[in-house]
Amino acid sequence: MALAGLGVSRMAINNIQDLRPGTTDAIIEAKGDAMQANMEAADIQHFKSILVPGKAYRISEFQCIPTDNWQQTLENQTSLSFTRLTKLDAIPAETFPHHYFNFLSYNQLPTKIVEPRGKAKKPYPVLTDYIGCYVYSSGTEKIGNPNRNQSIIRRVGIENLNRNYIELTLWDDLAQKFKKEAIDALEKPIIIAVSSCKVSRYRNRDLQLSSTPATYYYINPKIPQLEQYQAQYKELYNQQPQLDIIRYRFDNREQEKYRNRIPLNVLIQQNPDPYQSCNVCSIKARNSNGVYDCREHGILSETSYRYNFKATVTDNTETAQFTFFTPIYVLHTNYRNSCHSKYVSVIVTRP
Repeated sequence: MALAGLGVSRMAINNIQDLRPGTTDAIIEAKGDAMQANMEAADIQHFKSILVPGKAYRISEFQCIPTDNWQQTLENQTSLSFTRLTKLDAIPAETFPHHYFNFLSYNQLPTKIVEPRGKAKKPYPVLTDYIGCYVYSSGTEKIGNPNRNQSIIRRVGIENLNRNYIELTLWDDLAQKFKKEAIDALEKPIIIAVSSCKVSRYRNRDLQLSSTPATYYYINPKIPQLEQYQAQYKELYNQQPQLDIIRYRFDNREQEKYRNRIPLNVLIQQNPDPYQSCNVCSIKARNSNGVYDCREHGILSETSYRYNFKATVTDNTETAQFTFFTPIYVLHTNYRNSCHSKYVSVIVTRP
């Protein structure tokens, strides 16, 4: 069997549950579709010098096999299997795309979570590609017990155009080789794309991404939409600059005491959700062909413009999400018995 030109997008070692580790390649057709290709671990060194990301090949003498669902990188039900007998003849690569991604947006990520009670169920979700604006990255840190098993991790913060923030955890080799200093020095905004990630929840609450053996990251990836995305983030941050959030504790007690103290008038500029409300009871008004009505007070002759914004508050032991609605009252004796003051009081007294 022979295939016309295919380009190599990426190549990563993949750990298979049956204890037969192999390599997973993403092979791109000229029209932009992709297939997964597998090989045995014993053949990795043989193919490393032959399969070069960014180059294109005419491939023959391979097999087609059912796609293994464990850490599956693509939706295809059939994958290619390469052996030492597989022939790869280099051909011009100009007509092939540099990368293949199937990005999910932030609101779609929950569909990729395997809940703890459902881990025994199959099929597993296909691994996730994600894109956004690079916000920050931590240094490397060791986790685990040196008397048993240890790993090295690095955390990378990514934000989308809706100001949804998610943290990506890179593991071991990928964490060590992440070029933090060079990336931080690039002109802002910086677009980051990550491939083949696992989606989970931190403490069953916050969405997070984790790298897998098939994951790789791309800074300002060569995709047709790159300039468009950079312009959109630049416009967003010109209107609403990113908050300077320090995500790790200071050793100095006084510095830690005032870490991430941000004025309320700055917070309310972040990702506000505007709406029109009843000017009597503040309930969101329903719009029917330009006529607004309130479920408590009926048709409204005029409405009030309001908005809410969401904030995530943490003390490094627990994380809580708050929704703030306008008008926001400062805690004061005049509002001692109001719902708003009690709400603010909870925030003040319970970090």
